[in-house]
Amino acid sequence: MYAMQVLLYVIPRGLGTSKINRGQDIQIHAYNLDDHFRDAMDSFRKQFMASLWEMRGERILTDVTLKLSDDSSVPCHKIILMAASPFFKTMFQSGMKESSGNEVTLDLCSADILMMLLKYIYTDEVNVNADNVQDVTTACNFLCLDDLKAKCEELMSSLLDPSDCHLAYMFAKMFGMTDLQSQAREMFLRNFKAFATTDVFEAL
Repeated sequence: MYAMQVLLYVIPRGLGTSKINRGQDIQIHAYNLDDHFRDAMDSFRKQFMASLWEMRGERILTDVTLKLSDDSSVPCHKIILMAASPFFKTMFQSGMKESSGNEVTLDLCSADILMMLLKYIYTDEVNVNADNVQDVTTACNFLCLDDLKAKCEELMSSLLDPSDCHLAYMFAKMFGMTDLQSQAREMFLRNFKAFATTDVFEAL
């Protein structure tokens, strides 16, 4: 794909255009149109997704209500959930009662985590940290949000510590996070002698 550029000629006053080809006292500035359009599209995307989240909150054209584990109800748009998550796409096309009804119970995780993921689906914004990364990963695995799950794996890799890398290894193995599993295993083996003297090892 070719980058689009615009060359802007700044010609000092009094210098005729006939001298442009000679390059005398002419400043040439190159502008990359790809960057310009990319910025414009990013701005449009953010505004568009923010509007979708606002419409959801105002129940504009919502056609399904999610019942969360704390008994709260969250209005949503089926088409947006389906576009973002293979889990919802399969559910709403399955022919089961969820596909024709307008209420779905989701108790796969805490209401806070599910609301966080719904906001991610609508706005591409999410706050994942050391305290919630495992809960977010578990919910992402269930909802088939692979991109966010991969980001969670990167975060957990950066948080690996010799004191609990064995737990990270087991968690990674459970959810098919091969990079994290490999890194945790290597850290565990490097620190096995020190780990073998801990109370955790004694309890295994």
